Amino acid sequence: MYETVKVLIDKSLTDSEGMELGKQIMQKLNDKCKAWKQVEKIDYSVYGTPIDKGVVIIRKGTHTPTLLKQNPLASDSSVYAGFVRSDGSYYINVEDSTYYFVQGYSDYFLPTYFNSQNSASIFWQNADSVFVNQTITNKNLYLERDSSYGGGGAYGNISLPFLDAEQFDGITVFAKSLSNNQLYSYNFGKEDGRFYISNLPYGSYQLVAQKVGFPNATSSTFTISPQNQNQYQLNIQFTLTDVKIEEGFVPNEIKLYPNYPNPFNPTTTISFSLSSPQIVNIKAVSYTHLTLPTIYSV
Repeated sequence: MYETVKVLIDKSLTDSEGMELGKQIMQKLNDKCKAWKQVEKIDYSVYGTPIDKGVVIIRKGTHTPTLLKQNPLASDSSVYAGFVRSDGSYYINVEDSTYYFVQGYSDYFLPTYFNSQNSASIFWQNADSVFVNQTITNKNLYLERDSSYGGGGAYGNISLPFLDAEQFDGITVFAKSLSNNQLYSYNFGKEDGRFYISNLPYGSYQLVAQKVGFPNATSSTFTISPQNQNQYQLNIQFTLTDVKIEEGFVPNEIKLYPNYPNPFNPTTTISFSLSSPQIVNIKAVSYTHLTLPTIYSV
């Protein structure tokens, strides 16, 4: 179906126009199946081709998760995973009765989340969380083809405000073409915040990173060409914009977070949190124990 819609109108199934055409084609095919069944007494049907291998991951969270509770990201601390069976089915056992996001991965496809519209949902904002308190079925995942075919690469770093380095888990980085807004490749953030995306065709791109509960973060635009097949030092910084913060939230300790980016950059950002209003002085000390001029004082 993806290839059919792409050839006919050069749209993806995740695009509203492409999805509408895909539904119309499926309806025509189903109508024909019903007609053939009445004539030939054979139970014809149309369905998507099951994926015979892959991984399904589920993470705690609702469609509008609240971050920055007393213990940041406590509601996103449990992750469960399972393999896709040869018949395309999957089963994952979880310990807690709560809401989860269900996400699937497979070779040659872009990752997708479950949603109730039974369509590919690449970004968590378009997904529907699932309340799990017993065995549930028919939470089917629909994946869109990954059309990456080039030899270009993009390298860089990710920053997360007010979070420890281990919270880079669960970040997916996509390369979006600026010529047609299609996603051409993806990869994951490493434990130290680095990332690398390969197989990019020649063209202009912007990287889009997502993590459940955060607004999507983007990089600066860049171009892959025969003269410049790899781009380095691309930075992606998440923010807490549009995320609801609980009233009365106060950090319970003084904490200095890792600066970003680091190293080999002309500028860097230093974040810290306080448990109460205090006088703050930030200074840097070199490897030779030389104290540099005061960076921040208030």
